[in-house]
Amino acid sequence: MAYNAKQRVAPYLLILFIGFLIGFTIIVDPYVTAYTLDFLNTSLINNHHIVVYPYFLTTFLLLLFVLFAGIVKPIVKKIALFPEKAFLLIFFISFNTLSLTEVAGHIDGGDLATGIIFLLFVFQALTKEEKVIISLLDMLNLLMIATILLCVIHNVLLFVRLNTILKYTLMSFVFSNLVYKKNLTYFFIKMLLISTTISAGIAIIQELIYMTTRAVVIGKYDPRQLKLMFEDTPFGRALRVPAFVGSYKTLAFLLITNILIVVNFIFYMPRYIKKFKKSVVSALIIMSGALFLTFSKDSMLALSITLLFSFFVRWPNLIIHGFTFSLVLIVVVISYGLVDDIYNAILSELSYGELRIRVILNKEGILGFINQYFFTGTGITDGSKYTASINNWPSHNAFILTAVEIGIFGLTVYAMLFIYTFANLIWLNTNASRPREKALFRGLFMSMICLLIVFQTHAGHIDIILWLYMAFIQGIVLVKRRELAAKNRAIISI
Repeated sequence: MAYNAKQRVAPYLLILFIGFLIGFTIIVDPYVTAYTLDFLNTSLINNHHIVVYPYFLTTFLLLLFVLFAGIVKPIVKKIALFPEKAFLLIFFISFNTLSLTEVAGHIDGGDLATGIIFLLFVFQALTKEEKVIISLLDMLNLLMIATILLCVIHNVLLFVRLNTILKYTLMSFVFSNLVYKKNLTYFFIKMLLISTTISAGIAIIQELIYMTTRAVVIGKYDPRQLKLMFEDTPFGRALRVPAFVGSYKTLAFLLITNILIVVNFIFYMPRYIKKFKKSVVSALIIMSGALFLTFSKDSMLALSITLLFSFFVRWPNLIIHGFTFSLVLIVVVISYGLVDDIYNAILSELSYGELRIRVILNKEGILGFINQYFFTGTGITDGSKYTASINNWPSHNAFILTAVEIGIFGLTVYAMLFIYTFANLIWLNTNASRPREKALFRGLFMSMICLLIVFQTHAGHIDIILWLYMAFIQGIVLVKRRELAAKNRAIISI
């Protein structure tokens, strides 16, 4: 009887709970809506805020939850079956919505997602007693943290600024192990390409909104950086679109690396790509359009150089044709007397242009690094300490900036990270046995070359795109070594 009584009471309790939830939502809804709109900076022209139907924001979200409750349970079941894929999916969603998910200060959705994924990964490894790989990349990341901590000698605020490198270290460790454990190489690359294409589409929409309404719809941003996010063009002022990844530079780095991966798949697997011709062409057009709208000239130049290099690596027999074309071009330039014009243009850029400013910033950074904090560096985010820039700009070179902020020990570890990653890529490319592997490994190799080129003019060094690719490459190396070891064991057994 007691059991039947509970069965009869349960529906009424559920109804009461739902009623309480709806009443509470209606009460707090205006406050949540006002805070959210202010948080996202989604004000339109004439300061008219976006009004969400049917009853502001939280009621709308509650309605969506009720409407889509039927698909929540299957999603939870899939997450339980494939937790590693769910971890990667959570990361890519949080990474591509960074400017929408800032929680407090320097903490954003990416920080929270990385922390949660790390804790779940450790819990899963402990409960299932799974093997965890600690690679040389992880050791180098720990060394990088150690070199940064040396700066605390003269920079007590350093501990507040450690969250970025700590996040990248955890991300690197978890992702390399996830790719290794379940062989998620191609799932990872699919998620990367899809999420980047979506962000590229969002970036194009942001530009259209700005050009038509002059509204800057980019989520949370630093007002001090806002002046750097516009470009004067012959058609008027344009927005240097960042999508929601936090910075137009981050978006540009994402786009150039993904374009190179797609192009190398086209070079090495044309028959496979034909099956998805419309999707591939559409993705390339969207990503190329978004890259143009970032107005990142150094990224476009690095992409052009690396695309040309990729072409000649794929068809080395055409190098002689390229050399001949270059000679003909030089003869034409000399014949038409354009040498002086080109020389004067370069001299003008070096004397009065933006390149001159970058050269001066790099020179000041080198001199300060040598003469002051040579071993420890000035500390993270204090790279402008040696420069005389009124905008507090640091050196515009990743390696110089590393030396300035982390000192000679940090520069050594930073260089070792690049050397180790390129050594892994060379090993992967020499051991590629299938066309799909060759396409992916060539694409990753060209992507890292492109990042290395663009970092020569980049005012940053601890960058999420760099660490993301290093972790992914490390995971692929672990997978490939396991495959080769299994193949060798099979040959020996025969």
